[in-house]
Amino acid sequence: MTNPEFSVQQDLERLRGLSWCVVGGAGFIGSHFVDAIMAQLEPSRLVVFDSLRSGSRSRISSHLSQEAVELVEADVQNIDSL
Repeated sequence: MTNPEFSVQQDLERLRGLSWCVVGGAGFIGSHFVDAIMAQLEPSRLVVFDSLRSGSRSRISSHLSQEAVELVEADVQNIDSL
């Protein structure tokens, strides 16, 4: 039995156009989140936070030219960089 109040499409519509932050967004898994957010949610702003120690700029390079996307190269363990 499905809940009539639950709809993935409605949930996606609520999330469309919001601002997002993906920590580790240039890594293998994080870059897939970035791809999905850009493809499905049309964010007003997307901040990708990554130290690039194991992540790679090339994984998200197709998105970096878009005005809504910002790459912050910093370590999340450094509170001052947040």
